[in-house]
Amino acid sequence: AQKTSKSLSPRGRFWHKHVQQWQRSGATQVQYCKEHQLSVLRFAGGVATIGCNTIEGLGRDIEEAGMAIQEACR
Repeated sequence: AQKTSKSLSPRGRFWHKHVQQWQRSGATQVQYCKEHQLSVLRFAGGVATIGCNTIEGLGRDIEEAGMAIQEACR
């Protein structure tokens, strides 16, 4: 279940705000993170922390994030 921003810690509220902005943006997680200078891995953790487990397009974002991580590790 997705938590409300009032029931979250300060860190949870930070991610809640970014997840809402990301969802409205239409960008992939990787694109959004690059634009906002956020770690893709921390962003994905933030998504999980606030309980957003049914976001449309998440599979595409995970695939893109995986490719970005592989590229960074080369």
